[in-house]
Order: sequence, then structure tokens, then C-alpha cells
Amino acid sequence: MATSIPKTKTTTAKAVVETKPVAEEKAAPAEDSSANNIEKIVQDHTPTFVSKGINYTIDTLESFRSNYFNSPYIFYPLVIILVFLVLRYLWRKFF
Repeated sequence: MATSIPKTKTTTAKAVVETKPVAEEKAAPAEDSSANNIEKIVQDHTPTFVSKGINYTIDTLESFRSNYFNSPYIFYPLVIILVFLVLRYLWRKFF
């Protein structure tokens, strides 16, 4: 004897969501928005005592870059070279 499984009807409620148009804001310059994005990421994923130092360093570098080196294509390679030279000096001094 075969038993049949009773069929059930399932209904799902469809939710209607109204969306309001978002007011367009003036776009910030690329360096400000990227610095703000980095700041938000750092604040979300690191402890506060570490994030404060990182945010201070980023803000200082960005203000120095905007005041003296207007082009990021000049500033960041110079910073990388400077960091490399400092690390090389420390490596030779301690090791």
C-alpha cells in the first residue's frame, strides 16, 4: 500500500519597499575621499590605540603632500624611497 504525502500550499508575503532618491552630494577631491575611506577602514578593523596613530600619520602625510607636493605621483614615490633608506639604515645598524 502506497501512502501519499499530502500537498500543502505555501504562500510568501511580498514586501514592497519604497526607495527615496538620494540627494547627490558634491564629489570630494580624490585625495580627501581616499583618505576618508582609509580612515573609516582603519577605525572599523583596528583597536583604538592603534587607529589613532595611523589616522594621525595619514592626516599628517596628506596635509604635507597637499601643501608641498601637489602631485601624488611625485610625493608617494619619494616617501617610499625615504622609508626604504631609513629601513636599510636601521637594518645595517642593528643586524
